[in-house]
Amino acid sequence: AGDTCGSTFPDICNYEKNSQYTCSSEQVLPVKKACPTNNVCQITTTGSVCTPTECICADNAFHCGSTYAATCNLQSNTLYTCNNGDLPKVVKDCGTGTCSPNVAGASEAGVIIEDKCLDQCACKEANVPVCASVFDPVCNYGNKSLMACGNAGDMPSVQEACTLSCTTQPGSDICTFDPCACTTTGDVCNTAFPATCNLKTTAIYNCAALKAPPVEKVDCLGSGTCFVHSTGPQCTLPDCICQDDGKHCGSTFVGTCDMVSNTLYNCVTGAIPTVSDDCSPGVCSSNIVTDPSIVSIGTKDTVIMGARPQDFKAMATDDFCVHECACKEAGATVCGSTFDDVCKYNDSALMSCDKIGDMPVLKNTCRLGCKQTPPTSECNYDSCACTVAGDTCGSSLPASCGYISDTVYTCADTGATPETKLGCNTGEACTQAAAGPSCTSSDCICKDNGSHCGSTFLDACNLQKNSLYKCTDGSLPIMVKDCGTGTCSANVITGTAVFRATADDTCIDQCACKEANVPVCASAFDSVCNYGDRQLMTCGGVGDVPTVLDNCTLSCTRQPGPDICTVDPCACTKAGDTCGSIFPDTCNYEKNSRYTCSDAKALPANKVACASTETCQEAPTGAFCLPTDCVCKDDHAYCGSTFAPSCGLQNNTLYRCHAGAASTVAEDCGL
Repeated sequence: AGDTCGSTFPDICNYEKNSQYTCSSEQVLPVKKACPTNNVCQITTTGSVCTPTECICADNAFHCGSTYAATCNLQSNTLYTCNNGDLPKVVKDCGTGTCSPNVAGASEAGVIIEDKCLDQCACKEANVPVCASVFDPVCNYGNKSLMACGNAGDMPSVQEACTLSCTTQPGSDICTFDPCACTTTGDVCNTAFPATCNLKTTAIYNCAALKAPPVEKVDCLGSGTCFVHSTGPQCTLPDCICQDDGKHCGSTFVGTCDMVSNTLYNCVTGAIPTVSDDCSPGVCSSNIVTDPSIVSIGTKDTVIMGARPQDFKAMATDDFCVHECACKEAGATVCGSTFDDVCKYNDSALMSCDKIGDMPVLKNTCRLGCKQTPPTSECNYDSCACTVAGDTCGSSLPASCGYISDTVYTCADTGATPETKLGCNTGEACTQAAAGPSCTSSDCICKDNGSHCGSTFLDACNLQKNSLYKCTDGSLPIMVKDCGTGTCSANVITGTAVFRATADDTCIDQCACKEANVPVCASAFDSVCNYGDRQLMTCGGVGDVPTVLDNCTLSCTRQPGPDICTVDPCACTKAGDTCGSIFPDTCNYEKNSRYTCSDAKALPANKVACASTETCQEAPTGAFCLPTDCVCKDDHAYCGSTFAPSCGLQNNTLYRCHAGAASTVAEDCGL
């Protein structure tokens, strides 16, 4: 009676082997009780059980419970034995130890062929240094030792006693050392240690052994700082350490650096210079200097300097080695004789140098030799010989040579003797022009230095009259500017004041003043100026823009001297009241009427007619209507009593009369 698996019955029974069956008693047919999906029926000592497939042994070996799925309900730190196809059976509870697959770092534990219980003080990994502190304190391994492990399960041995502590980390554990202890043996600089160690930069230290404290060996005593050279630490001046990345001549460092002046060094910022190239027999570029008496130089005149002063500035670009036969100057001409004989340059050769380091290019072979004259080299020439090929005036040749000034000479080549080509006629002079020298009438040659209008020269000179020419005494005038729609100042023609030109002629704009300090009518200017035709303009200086002086009521009249406005004869001559009789008869104003003038040049208005018994009279204070009986009949003196009382005159006062005018007081007769 009890539960059993279908696999326990003969095959002929056709029971499902992987199903569980219940037997109520002996000789009774079993009743099927199917196992859940993915389970198999397993016989146990107490009967049978439906078991997940992953909980059944897959081999014949020992396994820790932790290697099975949690659904198997096995003890993770218990060792089980397996027979293929059976359920695992307990072998041993690992207790305070560890079942081997449970070791942290499964990959290392995987090297074990079979699972087993590891002692709590045994290695959990193979061939991995581990700190003693990871073991149980009961092991008494301490906490500052680094332990060595052979195989998992072996007892560890002390690999190293750490000076400070042992540090656990991924992978192999390590000893923690004093950061200020030596990590190498021999002489070292402070840079071999952390800055927190506060070692002197000006000392060389010695390390007797690994992890030993550094001991000061040499104090540089102001001669620099400790710097690691290829041969080891040395006391080194700061000026001997590279300040940038590039190439520099040894001469750019201070003398105490013991650099070779004519050697090119590689530099990396903060490092010691290393040799790049020995420039001999050439020269390192920063060493190129010249003797004060020599301008164009080759190798012969190059001084290879010793170390420079501390404030010496190297070339803006990297230094470089200059070939002994290469240019030592830029943008210069140099004689071939200045280079070393090995260059085999012709001593009489005039060479052209564009850049330092370029090979010189032959410019000319000097017939009389090459000479060095500041600021550049040149060929030696006969002082009376041609300096350039082509035609020239005798006046351009040295006077001591006896050439005729007003003769055209031709030069076949530089250094050749000038040959007569053309003699100028009387009244002509030889002049230089862009097209070459020519014989020119002396009247067409400049007599001073300045600017002149073409019109100031003779017509035979064929100059543009309205163009401005630049003059240099003794030369042909050169056109500077066509005055165009304007006027060249010497061409100004006026019927007024005599034109006063400026010191130099000039182009005057068509809308600018052509005379200075002379009023001129706007109509005298071009219509494009839009000055109108009734304005009287005032001019300051020649070439200034005119301004309006007066707006003429009728028109502006041009005349000798200053121009004037044309005034309406019927217009007022002043502001105030006036009689119609003062205007021309053609104006048709009523003579015996009083008119009001608002301003000079304005037309009279507000007519007031005098009575038939009155006459309009002018007075300083303005016109007024005077009784006709009070108007003087002739040119005499009269007592006031001779006039009608209505005139309001003083009887005992003498009045002066002018026919047709009001009387004026001449004298008070008194008592």
